[in-house]
Amino acid sequence: MFGDDAIYARTPAGQREVVFDERKLSGLERRFLLMVNGNTPLRALLDLIGAEGNVAASIRRLVDLGLLDLKEQDRQ
Repeated sequence: MFGDDAIYARTPAGQREVVFDERKLSGLERRFLLMVNGNTPLRALLDLIGAEGNVAASIRRLVDLGLLDLKEQDRQ
């Protein structure tokens, strides 16, 4: 789930969240959600976002909320 080459994509709910800002997300969660494009590997996104906060917990929460999903070919 957190491998360097893992690729996340926004779900339809995640895309709606980007547009309508309906949920109470932390700043880190919102930034990560905005950065995810379904093509960029996790390592590149982490390099862009920096080591601020607990990124793993933020990603897990976004997945649990149904806003992000790990692309199928990257599941293990």
